Amino acid sequence: MKRMLTALLFLALALSACAAPAAPPEAGAAPSAAPAAPEAEPLEWLFPPLEASSCGAASETGFYEVLPRDASGMASPGGYSLCFTDFATLTRVPVCADPGCTHDSEACTGWLAENTSVAVWNGKLILGNLDGSGFQWLDCMEPDGSNRHRLITLPANLSLLEPVAASGQAFYGVGVSVDPNDPEAKPSAGLYRLDPATGQTDELLPLAGQDAASVLVGLGDGALYLKRFLPDGDDAFGIHEVYAVTTDGQTAGQPVRWKGTEYTGGYFTGGQLFLLEHVTGKLERIDPATGQRTAVGTLPDTDYQVATLQGVWDGRLLVKTWKHLDDARATNVTRQFAVDLTTGRTAELPLPGENRVGEAVPYPLLAEWDSQFLVETGTRRIDSHLAVISKEDFWAGKAAYTPITDAR
Repeated sequence: MKRMLTALLFLALALSACAAPAAPPEAGAAPSAAPAAPEAEPLEWLFPPLEASSCGAASETGFYEVLPRDASGMASPGGYSLCFTDFATLTRVPVCADPGCTHDSEACTGWLAENTSVAVWNGKLILGNLDGSGFQWLDCMEPDGSNRHRLITLPANLSLLEPVAASGQAFYGVGVSVDPNDPEAKPSAGLYRLDPATGQTDELLPLAGQDAASVLVGLGDGALYLKRFLPDGDDAFGIHEVYAVTTDGQTAGQPVRWKGTEYTGGYFTGGQLFLLEHVTGKLERIDPATGQRTAVGTLPDTDYQVATLQGVWDGRLLVKTWKHLDDARATNVTRQFAVDLTTGRTAELPLPGENRVGEAVPYPLLAEWDSQFLVETGTRRIDSHLAVISKEDFWAGKAAYTPITDAR
């Protein structure tokens, strides 16, 4: 629901921006790119984009996540539990600083009254509330659940949207504000910097006109990459354009641009942008800082209706495809491919999971460390069950999963 409301809010912004749109530049058959931002402090995801999110956060020692205390899923009237899966013991426990706690009341430091996102930053845990429109506050606590305190309270008329980036000293994200004196006024958007040391929130760059519905999608060397949607005549898929903004709010370089009818993806990792060409199944990697484009592999089959790039794991780009069969059962067919970014080799992976109607689906990857993957073998946030598998067995398609002991 939270993501739906956020999407609707952005749609409203986009529609208001389209009242007098600037004429979009021509878009060729292939994406274009040019040099982007100058050097600056390193950036990483605090709360990553949806396609890169595992609904949790990994540290060097384990995986943190927020789960409902009952089986109601996203909206849990019984509250939520902040949990930690230890990579050494393969056990999931509440994040609680009291060794004698029974974890069944709000006295437990792992008890959360409202739906919350968790992140790891500078050796601490960062918690942000999910109220349907964005973050209104961010808390900080120790990895064991102790010393929780309010880090940032946003102004009452401002919501910070996911995803959120971080440097060693600040947080960055797109925010949406409303005029408290005019409830009928359209909301306005901007790129914001939040200082966790002082709690101060500053707008770096107003996002208006064709930029009003921009979404933060990637990070580079001191650059925040935002994506905007540009109209393209009667083409409902339009033009997608990624542009760079430095951490002091300056736009830099030339944007990367592609037609929505020709490419899908726009997945960022390690400062690189990945796109999938619909007709050929060719995958491309674009370095927005240099403009260099490289073919990294090709899907062996383009007989699909939807394709999503699922992230880079152990040097391989995961691609999930989906198509609907118009048969008696209205079957949905899912396939998953792994593209080795070093060799270009593409392999189809078996689907060990099963959804509620008996269709084969992949197990989502949540975290990786050393030679292991952490995966979700149940239903995320409703009937969650975790397991570990070696990377070697996962890529070989072997169902050699070791269940995590759930000690919640």
